[in-house]
Amino acid sequence: MSQKVQGIIIHQIDYKETSKILYIITPYQKISVKALGVKKYQKKLLSTCDILCLNEFIISDKIPFSLVDATLIERYQEIKVDYKKMMCAAVLCEITHLNEFNGFEKKYFQFLVKILNKIKHKDFLRYTLLFLVKVSYLLGVGFSEAEIKKYHIDPTTYNLLKQLYFYNDLQDDIQKIDISYYRNLLVFLKEYYWQHLGLNLKSLKFLIEHSNIAI
Repeated sequence: MSQKVQGIIIHQIDYKETSKILYIITPYQKISVKALGVKKYQKKLLSTCDILCLNEFIISDKIPFSLVDATLIERYQEIKVDYKKMMCAAVLCEITHLNEFNGFEKKYFQFLVKILNKIKHKDFLRYTLLFLVKVSYLLGVGFSEAEIKKYHIDPTTYNLLKQLYFYNDLQDDIQKIDISYYRNLLVFLKEYYWQHLGLNLKSLKFLIEHSNIAI
């Protein structure tokens, strides 16, 4: 027996010589799936087993899950061929891979897809910042003024955080948000997620270290 589910590959590792283990976020849960023989015997599936691929998967219905088939919905190639966009997408994938969502899987999945669709076209850095700020609520560590004051962030960074946190895409223009000092916000977010979730986000550290080329 098998089941059909839509999902995005957020992480992958090689498994033996011919296979992969895919880590997938779906609207219902995060799962790991063995893609057996995909590198040699099932090469027709190999193009669907890459990081960031949004697929309709057919998987076995027993744990450990095994990949039966996959139909590509979106490859996000515009992100993969752009070094700056891929730096940003890597942060989204890592924070997704390392977290649990406590019943918010559907909202998280929809938000991730929405942001990836924005990143592939334009304003990739603004939308990455928006994701990192907005997703705090779904991770259970939203920003309170009392908590923020403990970090002694400067007024410009605080204002940027506030604009992103209350951003409404139905009435606000994200291009009007000044992100000139976005590096300070990234530094704050890295420390905040470490303190509240124990996340050592290597991709976020890399983005901070290369912030001079991220825009």
